[in-house]
Amino acid sequence: MNSKKRNIIIIAIVVILIPAVAVLLFSRGKKDSSGTYKDDYKTAAVSGDIDETVSKAILEHYSGNFLKGECEAEGHVAMEIEDTGSKTIVYALVKYAEFGFESGVFTDISGGSNPAVITIDKLTGKYDFKEPRDGSYYSEDIHDMFPETCHAKILNADGYSKEMWNQMSVYARKYLDSIGRDAEILTYTAFEHHHLSEYGITEEVLEAVDEKCDYFPDGNGNRERIEDGVRYVYSTEYDRESELIKYTKYEYDTEKTVLYIEVNSKTGEIVTCNE
Repeated sequence: MNSKKRNIIIIAIVVILIPAVAVLLFSRGKKDSSGTYKDDYKTAAVSGDIDETVSKAILEHYSGNFLKGECEAEGHVAMEIEDTGSKTIVYALVKYAEFGFESGVFTDISGGSNPAVITIDKLTGKYDFKEPRDGSYYSEDIHDMFPETCHAKILNADGYSKEMWNQMSVYARKYLDSIGRDAEILTYTAFEHHHLSEYGITEEVLEAVDEKCDYFPDGNGNRERIEDGVRYVYSTEYDRESELIKYTKYEYDTEKTVLYIEVNSKTGEIVTCNE
């Protein structure tokens, strides 16, 4: 469910921050034999204070804007840094994610945003966040907001995905350690998902189901969620024989069922609902 919230977008962000000395080495990305861009850019050297401030600004800005998970995470790569005297400008590529458990894997269940400009005053530490407009204005605003030396990196941002994912994975691992739980940490696209449409269930039925069973996974599997301090598991199962979609919500610790729904996969009608 909520498939529109799944996409994680690599973000180009301008951050104006605390003073620091930075060095930028730049080279143009090149495609390898597979046709994808190699990560052969040189990035700006960033002091620890600036790096921490960039991380904080990203987390504060995007928190609450996506499907809520258990752990917020960010990753960023500084492309270029400028010191204007009263402000320090960090041009960066950024990822944001909300992590949660899906079928036992700790994964990025939601996240992302648009390219943006964060302006942080050196004296006060306060920042102002601005984003480029959508659609046909996007290219124009990127041109106006970012130095020309950053444009190729923004265009070929996929080359930094692995580095930023590794940074986000650190947040995820620390969270797992804090709750005493071990699990694989994988991107949502790195493990198998079986959407209900694969079983011939129509879009009309899925839309009807989505309204009734909002937080359940949109395919066979389960998703965990903490509500009022209690961890629940939302499970979706398609039964080929009965042609029913079965939704079960139960407590993680006790396995006590608190909600059970059966939906006719042909009509979208609720056949059984036990609360």
